[in-house]
Amino acid sequence: MQFLTDPWVWWIQPFTDSSTMQRALLAGLLAVLATSVIGTWVVLRGMTFLGDALAHGVLPGIALAYLLGGNAMLGALFAALVMVVGINVVRSHSPLPDDVSIGLLFVAMLSLSVVIVSSATSIGEDDLNRLLFGFVAEVDPGDLWRQALAVLVTLAGAVAFHRAFLVLTFDEA
Repeated sequence: MQFLTDPWVWWIQPFTDSSTMQRALLAGLLAVLATSVIGTWVVLRGMTFLGDALAHGVLPGIALAYLLGGNAMLGALFAALVMVVGINVVRSHSPLPDDVSIGLLFVAMLSLSVVIVSSATSIGEDDLNRLLFGFVAEVDPGDLWRQALAVLVTLAGAVAFHRAFLVLTFDEA
């Protein structure tokens, strides 16, 4: 019950005593900056299902990159591109609503990632947890610089294209 009587020990001290925790906190704050800008636009555009589908659709690319010893970010980017192209192909060749094409690719990519991970004998339980959720205690300064660059690109894009975002979001014509 010490966290109730001494909030300093519970909420502040872990971040003042450990550089690992400081890097983890900074990584979390940087993620909040980038995702809040993009997330607001995604919600305003009514594309939350697509965002959820893409979040799960990148898993096969990450799993393959992990198994092949490649860059997980590039694997995720490749899988996201495959998914977006697949959604557009299904959309253009099917009379079904747009959500159906997103749902089909969502399930297909998620299933593919399950097949990849379950057939790989070199992925243990700890590796699977790191693959799915990351490991914030292993954030290094290089990761923080890359993440800061992504935040800067996101914020610069939001500032540079804010009028286009407003037109795309609110213009019904």
